[in-house]
Amino acid sequence: MHKLKLLLASVVLVTSTTVFGDIAGTYVLDQDEDGSNEDARWSMTLAVDDDGNYSATVTTLKDELKAESVEVDGKEFSFSITREDANSEYKVLYSGTVENGKMSGSFAIGEGKMFFSATLKEEEPDEAPEEDANETDEDDAEI
Repeated sequence: MHKLKLLLASVVLVTSTTVFGDIAGTYVLDQDEDGSNEDARWSMTLAVDDDGNYSATVTTLKDELKAESVEVDGKEFSFSITREDANSEYKVLYSGTVENGKMSGSFAIGEGKMFFSATLKEEEPDEAPEEDANETDEDDAEI
């Protein structure tokens, strides 16, 4: 019976990691309708570790903010971030969905809610190593 419970727990862990793995990545805020996003440059990174623990980070022009209470259900996610200003501390609640590299969602502070869309950031290809400037190509070595 113990082995069966262990097997079922492993299946649940692998399944949740696989599902979240589908939405894991760094998403960059899409441009506004006028083609700019000057006031809202940020990215959101969703991740899952080998133990199936979820994490999220929002990176703004000034801060890298770690999420609290990250929850994932299929392609839906939610989490909160605690912010501080000069007079108070407040929570920002994020929620949304991810499908085919496109994220849509909202964030709420108190009664106010704003909507956003973001796109999965493509990984930059590894740069080819630079050739040593002191090496000469055989073709160039002709005298």
